[in-house]
Amino acid sequence: MKQTIIEVMPESLVDWFMVDQILEKIRNINTDCRVIFDFWYVYDFHPKGVIMLLTISNAIARLTNSKIGIINIHSTVFAYLEKINFLGHELFDVDHDSMIWDDNIEGEFYESIIKITLIKSSDEKARFISDVKKMLEIWFPEDSYRALKVDTLSSLMELCGNSMEHSDQIQSNGSCYVIMQKRLISDLLEVSLITTDFGVGIKYHQEQRFGVLYESDYKYINEALEGVSGRLDGTGGLGLQRIQNSIKEHFGELIIRSGKGTVSITYETKNEEGRFQTPGTQCAIILRKPIN
Repeated sequence: MKQTIIEVMPESLVDWFMVDQILEKIRNINTDCRVIFDFWYVYDFHPKGVIMLLTISNAIARLTNSKIGIINIHSTVFAYLEKINFLGHELFDVDHDSMIWDDNIEGEFYESIIKITLIKSSDEKARFISDVKKMLEIWFPEDSYRALKVDTLSSLMELCGNSMEHSDQIQSNGSCYVIMQKRLISDLLEVSLITTDFGVGIKYHQEQRFGVLYESDYKYINEALEGVSGRLDGTGGLGLQRIQNSIKEHFGELIIRSGKGTVSITYETKNEEGRFQTPGTQCAIILRKPIN
């Protein structure tokens, strides 16, 4: 079997505007090829990068029908991926003999985190949100963080609902993966909430209801951000607007990638149409609060 070795560069996963750098390397992969990720240059991981790598790896596994090899992984990175159950998805075959052993595997890799969770039903969604609510009380027991906790939970419910709605047009329920992490950056507490599904994407979801509107995928994302819902029953559409209000209040960021389009909202909106498509829709919400 032919092998394709891909050097994984952190920025091509964490910065979703740069995902084309890795998508271009896999565009000609087929069933006769085994993909190997070389992690030599990866020293740490943000949840955004974890979810994007999981999304791309699922697409590769479907194309090749074989596990993806991982070589030259740093022990700190390996420990982090083990902690969040990334390597437990049976997509990967780690070459432990090539592992690069770091002197210290403590520190930022062990900040508070809720591991990658697959949600496949409304009941699983409800249980997960309940678990997150309990964890937020542990992370932020002070009353001064009440608004941050409320906005995190409401954002989680919206993202999971959207992902499950967009991910399956045949079954009654779709599915999504979600990960959440809290960490301290300088004098800010940061909560990252990231979801992905492997479904039809925002563009197709809207076109089912409204027909073809635009050539660019990012324009459909902006429609969703403006409150235009692709749900055939006419419901929904306001959740992403509420998330944008939370972003402004918490020095945050909202990033959505669907198909070839990527939209990022901070103090300004940035749009881009890439050359290659990711499956489904990926959403990242980052909320921050100064330490009291």
